[in-house]
Amino acid sequence: MKKLLLTSLLALLASTGFAQNTRNNEIAVSYGFSTGQFAYAMMTVIGQELFGEDLPEVSGSGSFSLEYFRRLGDLVSVGAGMAYYKVTTTADGTKSVENSFAILPSVKFHWYQREWFSAYSKLGAGAVIDKEDAETSLKFGMQASLLGLEVGRTVRVFAEGGIGQQGFLLGGLRVRF
Repeated sequence: MKKLLLTSLLALLASTGFAQNTRNNEIAVSYGFSTGQFAYAMMTVIGQELFGEDLPEVSGSGSFSLEYFRRLGDLVSVGAGMAYYKVTTTADGTKSVENSFAILPSVKFHWYQREWFSAYSKLGAGAVIDKEDAETSLKFGMQASLLGLEVGRTVRVFAEGGIGQQGFLLGGLRVRF
């Protein structure tokens, strides 16, 4: 009787431990270089340079992001991301500061997976709240990361290359649970 109870208890503990090993949720924090808004400001500077106008001075903070994803199967995860970035433009002695906050529902396609490494693509689209000086506006925002690479098991280091509100090149940490 004792052996049966002990065997049943061990089987129950093993099965719950195995069930907890399926990591379907993930939270990520990241920093991205050169957001879409910053790229637009830089294109304006290049256009002004080509046409001989006075050049504004443009600087950007980069994008700070927080994301959550839930895995639906082996190939697809859905979730959302939030990003904050700031672009400062100085022209003719006038400084303009644009603070932006993006909310992007997203889908992630896992197209190569191993235990310690995976490659994926991500597409997100949503809204951006821009506050420039005293004016606030609502705009369309997106992030299309064509290539994302991550390394690790529970805690993963990742890097993505794409275009949008999270940056052209972003990297960070992701925790799977």
